[in-house]
Amino acid sequence: MFRIVEALLLRAGYPVRTLFDAPWRATTLAEFWARRWNRGFVDMTAILVHRPLRARFPHAEPLARFAGFGFSGVLHELAISVPVGAGYGGPLLYFVLHGALVELERRLAIRSRAWTFVALLLPLPLLIHRPFLEGVIAPLLRTS
Repeated sequence: MFRIVEALLLRAGYPVRTLFDAPWRATTLAEFWARRWNRGFVDMTAILVHRPLRARFPHAEPLARFAGFGFSGVLHELAISVPVGAGYGGPLLYFVLHGALVELERRLAIRSRAWTFVALLLPLPLLIHRPFLEGVIAPLLRTS
């Protein structure tokens, strides 16, 4: 569906780009989050968090990256935990963990689809927690 909308907008002359670019092809978490998953959110995070921190602290690239993951965690808390009034801390922990894992894979030069897949899915219950599934997703499935 995104591809169809993208093609229509491109045909109409709007300079759009793919929002989700074959995320299953990512061989690192860094690639997944920076280039393949929700690129609009990546751009927003770069503008609001990453670039300002990098400009202020030019030698603290890992700090700027990690802060971007923390920002994402806070926004996901607002979108996932707050509506159901439960599961607080899980989404933030998921993204903080990913910030640390991105740094680890950079330092150890890890490049593997299997690594990326496991690192994304294993802690997923922190992000998509039971209260959210029961309070938001289940009612949506029952009404369809």
